[in-house]
Amino acid sequence: MAYPTSDAHDSELDEVLSQDDIEELSSESSEGSLAELPPGGTTGALARGGPHDNYSRLSRESGDADDTDSDVNNPGCTEECRIRIREMERQVDKLNEDLAKLQDAHDRCTVRINQLTAEKADLARENEKLQRQRLAAGNRNRNRNQRKTWQDKLDSFLCGVPDEECSVYQAIYKLSCKEENMSSKLHNIHPNLQLREPTQDEMLSLLLLGAPGPHTSHAVDSGICLRDVLEAAISAAPEDREHAGNGLVAVAPLGPEAHIIRRVSEFPGRLIHCLSRLDPLFEPVEHANAAHKLLHRFHISNSPCSLTFATKPDRLLAPLATCKKFLLLGIHAFYGLNTFAFSSIGEFGRFCNGIGQARLQRIQHVELLWVGSQFLCFQGQRKNPNSPLRYVSKRAWDLRHLGEMPSLKYLVVHINETGTDYMRRSHEPKRYLEDQAQLTKGQPNARKTRSMRSIQGIDYILQLRGMSKVIFYDFEKHLTFGGRHVIRD
Repeated sequence: MAYPTSDAHDSELDEVLSQDDIEELSSESSEGSLAELPPGGTTGALARGGPHDNYSRLSRESGDADDTDSDVNNPGCTEECRIRIREMERQVDKLNEDLAKLQDAHDRCTVRINQLTAEKADLARENEKLQRQRLAAGNRNRNRNQRKTWQDKLDSFLCGVPDEECSVYQAIYKLSCKEENMSSKLHNIHPNLQLREPTQDEMLSLLLLGAPGPHTSHAVDSGICLRDVLEAAISAAPEDREHAGNGLVAVAPLGPEAHIIRRVSEFPGRLIHCLSRLDPLFEPVEHANAAHKLLHRFHISNSPCSLTFATKPDRLLAPLATCKKFLLLGIHAFYGLNTFAFSSIGEFGRFCNGIGQARLQRIQHVELLWVGSQFLCFQGQRKNPNSPLRYVSKRAWDLRHLGEMPSLKYLVVHINETGTDYMRRSHEPKRYLEDQAQLTKGQPNARKTRSMRSIQGIDYILQLRGMSKVIFYDFEKHLTFGGRHVIRD
């Protein structure tokens, strides 16, 4: 195809571009505008660029230029327009960079979410596994404390193969006190009781007569001389026999039998300490293959005693085995007229279980040191199949026997009220403790004392009816000042 000549092209271009268009282009142009064109006119300048260049320029001015051509290079744009376009391009580039960063962060978060989801699923499966193991095995620490182990450890100790945890006798004694619901501290016994080591005479009698067993008496036993009792009862005047009965014994026919029973069974003005524990000051000397049990002893005198050589129950109650009549009257007199003292809740429970329900109903006077142990507990129970095991301590369980004593009239409880180890909410900061102590100073329920209204087992005391007197003494003040001191609350 042949292009037209330069003159012909100029003439055609002049027809297309009017004079007004040329003036407008001249006024809006800047660098390289039509005003700076060389001589020869607009037509010559356009002609020198060639027909193709002239057509491209006209196409851009008419809006037919390609999208790839930047508006910045458009000679028709002003400097302000080009600056705005460049700023917008920079903003677009920055937004594109931010978008790329956000997309990259989104990808990383998606990967992390997938990893955490997988870890959560693994932890959920492991948690279910541990829950099943817990339900199957229960609380192993508590399960080990549901049975007594001190007897086996004592047997191993006497056989010469001591346990690693209980290699000495004192460790076995402390373990027995924990498992038998007692205090392992030697000073935590009834205020009127004192324990001592055996004397030389007692040790000599042990060497001569052998180890004291459950049916063996020894020379230093403090039993009652039955011959002296019979002589005193027979020589009593008739008028004295008429007033010999007291309490339940008064309904029996008066005579020598009543005097004998009363002299043998009643100990006025003295406490009968019922002891049921190992001797903390003297190791057992029974044969290694013998069945080891707690020592069951009575102590009536106010003087210190050796637990191993104290009075045995069968020795003290031997006169009641004379005949059935003596047994019937003696049981009423012994359990109905005397005051029984216990140095722990565990010893009180063992005494009540040992004498039986019939004799338990005849007891009228009891003194108790409110001391026990939380070491042993009952078998765990679940509220529902999926809930963990729940345990109940055995410490206060033996106090239920108080409700089985319909004849009980006089109850004395020795309890630690002001000891620092028994102060309620001792975990609170000292500042708040002192402030509350100042507010409750002089009140019965003072802040730095034990909360007597919420102690474990107090319900067994509150449910008693028909009592003549119930007294609480502060055991801590006895340890500090001696004597007996009534509690504040």
